[in-house]
Amino acid sequence: MIEDKKIIAVVPARAGSKGIRNKNLMKVNGEPLVCYPIKAALNSKYIDFVFCSTNSLKISKIARRMGADVSYLRSKKLASDKAKSTDVLLDAISFFEMF
Repeated sequence: MIEDKKIIAVVPARAGSKGIRNKNLMKVNGEPLVCYPIKAALNSKYIDFVFCSTNSLKISKIARRMGADVSYLRSKKLASDKAKSTDVLLDAISFFEMF
């Protein structure tokens, strides 16, 4: 928490990368790539809540196992090659503003 405000980390991790297929599921030193930003966010003293934005059931299971929240799966539009990270963040903000 910073100045009485909760800090949310958003980890964008979609399936279907063109460059390296399923790169977020590829193991690096024995762990899927998506684990590294989740661990870093969970270990930060400034971050109160870690959310993984994904369109993949496999990635969502890993993210949940790591301790991240996956309240919903990202839409196809936000999981396309043309989707922008800013749109993914705005989608997450819209979702969490409801609470």
